[in-house]
Amino acid sequence: MKTRRGIVHGIAAVLDPGFNWCYSIANETKLGACMHCGSDPSRCPEGSQPMTPLKRFYNCSFTRGTKKYTGCYTLCYREIKVPKCCYGFTGPNCDVLTCRQTMAGMEYNGYQNYTRTGRSCQRWDSQSPHSHIMVNDRDFPERTVADAANYCRNPSADKSGPWCYTTSRTKRWEFCDVPLCYFECKQTQTGQEYMGTKSVTQSGKLCQRWDKTTPHNHTRSSNPDHFPDATVSAAENHCRNPDGDIGGPWCYTMTDTPWEFCDIPLCDLQCRQTVMGKDYSGTLAVGNTRKTCQMWTSQRPHRHYQNKPESFPDKSVADAKNYCRNPDYWPKGPWCFTMNRDERWAQCNVPFCDSECPDNMGNPCNGNGRCMMDQKGQRLCMCDDGFTGVSCDSCVEEMKGRYCNQSTNRCLQNNGGCHQFATCFDAQEESVQCNCSTGYHGDGKSCQTACEIYNGGCHRAATCLFNTENRTVSCTCRSGYVGTGITCAKVCDVNNGGCHPLAKCEFSVGKVTGDVNITCTCPDPYHGNGYTCHHPCTVQNGGCHPLAICSYTERAKNVTCVCPPGHLGDGFICQRPCDVNNGGCDPVAICNHTDELLLTVFCKCPLGYRGDGSVCNRPCSVNNGGCHSLAKCDYVGTNDTVLCTCPPYYHGDGRTCQTLCEVRNGGCDALADCQNNMETGVVNCTCPPSYHGDGKTFCNRIENLCLVESGGCPKRSNCHFQPPAGLERAGSVSCVCKDGYAGNGTVCNGDLYQTLAAMEQTKTFYQMLVSSPQNFQDILNASQNLTIFVPTSKALQSEKFTDEEVMYHIVNTSITFTADLDNGTTLTSLANKYIVITKSGQEETYFVNGIQVIQANIPTTNGYIHIIAAPLNAPKMIKGPSNVTPEATSMEGVIIGVVVGCLVVVLLAVAVVLHKRVVKWHLAGQPLFNFRKSDDSFTFDRFNKVSDLNAPSDDEAESPIDDAFHNPIYKACTESKVM
Repeated sequence: MKTRRGIVHGIAAVLDPGFNWCYSIANETKLGACMHCGSDPSRCPEGSQPMTPLKRFYNCSFTRGTKKYTGCYTLCYREIKVPKCCYGFTGPNCDVLTCRQTMAGMEYNGYQNYTRTGRSCQRWDSQSPHSHIMVNDRDFPERTVADAANYCRNPSADKSGPWCYTTSRTKRWEFCDVPLCYFECKQTQTGQEYMGTKSVTQSGKLCQRWDKTTPHNHTRSSNPDHFPDATVSAAENHCRNPDGDIGGPWCYTMTDTPWEFCDIPLCDLQCRQTVMGKDYSGTLAVGNTRKTCQMWTSQRPHRHYQNKPESFPDKSVADAKNYCRNPDYWPKGPWCFTMNRDERWAQCNVPFCDSECPDNMGNPCNGNGRCMMDQKGQRLCMCDDGFTGVSCDSCVEEMKGRYCNQSTNRCLQNNGGCHQFATCFDAQEESVQCNCSTGYHGDGKSCQTACEIYNGGCHRAATCLFNTENRTVSCTCRSGYVGTGITCAKVCDVNNGGCHPLAKCEFSVGKVTGDVNITCTCPDPYHGNGYTCHHPCTVQNGGCHPLAICSYTERAKNVTCVCPPGHLGDGFICQRPCDVNNGGCDPVAICNHTDELLLTVFCKCPLGYRGDGSVCNRPCSVNNGGCHSLAKCDYVGTNDTVLCTCPPYYHGDGRTCQTLCEVRNGGCDALADCQNNMETGVVNCTCPPSYHGDGKTFCNRIENLCLVESGGCPKRSNCHFQPPAGLERAGSVSCVCKDGYAGNGTVCNGDLYQTLAAMEQTKTFYQMLVSSPQNFQDILNASQNLTIFVPTSKALQSEKFTDEEVMYHIVNTSITFTADLDNGTTLTSLANKYIVITKSGQEETYFVNGIQVIQANIPTTNGYIHIIAAPLNAPKMIKGPSNVTPEATSMEGVIIGVVVGCLVVVLLAVAVVLHKRVVKWHLAGQPLFNFRKSDDSFTFDRFNKVSDLNAPSDDEAESPIDDAFHNPIYKACTESKVM
């Protein structure tokens, strides 16, 4: 098949050098003409073009007329083809194969000359060391036996591939491990030779490895010879055909489908596998009459019916082009229609690849050989051993019998009676001639090696060995002897057997293993293992101390040890004074001797220690190194510098360490108690007893404000002190009326009688009570729940009340003016008359029988006092006995209340007329009504005259109750309630 790199050679019986050349593309650069740097860069030498991207060099000059210019060269290039051998070929002409293209490899003409076990091959034109009959030139791809040299070949057409006779006498022949050429196509229909790397099936399923039995169990891996690879593992998961399936290469899959064929295309065969050549897919397009073939899809110049795609080995009829094919199974092989009108068709001369040679009897080569083809594509029989002839129908020379296995040469049977190491020659005389081979001696009937005659010239203590391959003699000294073999001596006679020169050497030889055991023994008084012998005092100083003086006494045969001067000991142990208890120095001290006789000892503490040498201490071990008792004492480097470190949550330089509370009281107030948690470092600040505060920002002494002028409380009340809480800096004071008094603590009143007597605005009303013959004091003190509506003293200046009128202002129940007081509430006075309470406006102004209340809710111990602007005008008296039912009076009270309410509306209209005057008083600084509301009740404070009412003076406006509230005027004519 053709590629951009040339022609990739497929299977071919004829090696055509023109088919085996490939090429690669290389760039050859040249410089274009010198021109202006901005000129058209296309001016490159013929056959070349500018480099892309454009490259220029400013190093040339050119002239135009009389002027000289500096210009640029343009770098140009052209593609050149560099020829080389295609894959699978080598040699000067690319005609030598590096691999076999077929399983048999009969086409292999490469240079491999060794077998699969590494044995060297014998030359094919040599009969030594093995005689053979593979001497026909036509059996070799070189067509001469001599050119085949000793390379691996397959002249016998063995299906297992190339082989050779070996140079080893013990191995006659052996196969060569010549690899198959690697093609991604199958060379035969079954594709058993396929060694490509395709690993997916025709439907795209991934192949299972051949050396694995999962997910599908199989036994194919038990026959590695059925794979073209070196081993089953080398086949990996590539498509193969180990069982020769006619469908071609296949594989087990990694899916539920057990196995599936692979889509491996046929190689472009340049030869035919069979006589018909039905599988031929080569590119030969010329018949044997040298006429060009007609396109199979064309009907000119010859019409035909060969247009069925299944009749062609190509993918389609169009792909067959005008190549030689055999669509109609013509027995003689491929053919084609020609382009010559006078010649309809012609047979094509397509060579054979590797096919059988049938004869008229249907028995190829008479069963005595294999069919093969020569370089011209002609079929030839490769006869088996002993057979010859065109169809292998006769025996070779010197052979006879049905199977041509009986020789007429007496030397071919039992070597003609000669010795096995003799050469037999049958001259067809009375007897054969026997000649001993090189390296052997004798008459041929019996042959001996040189070792069998006078020990081959070796020493009598040597063993003679004869090499049968190169026919040489080697001599080796026996155990217990050393030498070249030609000369041998006892082991103890050479260098004393390796023993010390003074030692005695003896040896023995093992009877079974033949090992040599040498014994070396040192003489007295020497000591050692025989290989080394030493005087007693030369071996570890005779057992003396290394510093001692060793002497040996021959007579006593013992060693005497003496310590040298200045050392202490018995000679076996010798020590300097400093070696004994460190010379009396501290164990860590450095002990030195001050004189050569080692008589005086000097002690010195090492670096990092302090002391006189007799005693040495680490600085931190004495008074904690000067650090604070709580600090950690460490050392800096190797010297005696001390580093002091305070423990966590302590402050200081290590020499002094303080807790957080010891430094500015831990941030607490100066009067606070500081507590330091040494585990967490948290500081707690607590004020001392009789002090208040958070301890951190302040601590103030708790002052009982009630001790100073009763805390500002009046005499009728008690002062209660509340100590400060939270972040309060001072406590608070509350005034509470004493028993027998009522009020808010700031103002405390007695009973009704006492309170009326004490207030300026009620003194006139009080005088009426005192001057009345009725004992009102008993009346007032008889009940704890009374309400008195008291006109101001100013409103009573010209009034005189009867006892009944006085009792008209008194109600036998406690009434306070509060926000939830219903409008139109009706009361019954002690005079058995109605009192209607109304309120009007958003400011809740209260009225009693239409008279405005100017100060309300004055508490006493037995009731409330309300100051009104004028005396009450008595409404209609309740008729009948005093025991009138509430239901009867209630309806009448409602009627009266409604009437009074309507009167209030009229009064409001009058108030509108007087509005401007009221505003004028306000702008003049005269206060209006001012009511204050306390938590318990409503009280009134400080009134000036409003409208046409006669308000009390400022002196008369003093009220025993300070809490006030604003009372808006109630709406008129609202719902009423009788109480």
